[in-house]
Amino acid sequence: MALGVRLNGSVAWGDLALHLVLGAVVLCVARGRWAFVILMGLLMTLLHLGNAMKIVVLGGPIMPDDLLAARALFLILDGVWLVAAVALAGGIVIALALAVTLRPRRAQWAAAGAVAVVAA
Repeated sequence: MALGVRLNGSVAWGDLALHLVLGAVVLCVARGRWAFVILMGLLMTLLHLGNAMKIVVLGGPIMPDDLLAARALFLILDGVWLVAAVALAGGIVIALALAVTLRPRRAQWAAAGAVAVVAA
């Protein structure tokens, strides 16, 4: 109930399925187990806290087209929320740069599958 946002129980199974798929992709491209844990921790924090923040600020949940409007969202935030959002986004970028590898065949397939899903 952080930020006054309550979970909707009807979408919990869909969210769980998407989390598991995201986790499988990240596990395939991560350099090791610790890299996976750090990446998933950052991603889940970004998704859940970012979703609650967007609901509080703009009244609606995170949608895929919000990536295009991320700059505007950062301009709306101020103070502690802006620092938190920048720290999370920067942490994700740094963690991805350090923890992702595309050398094993499974990582190449996972990355190609993720790109295909996003492109679709």
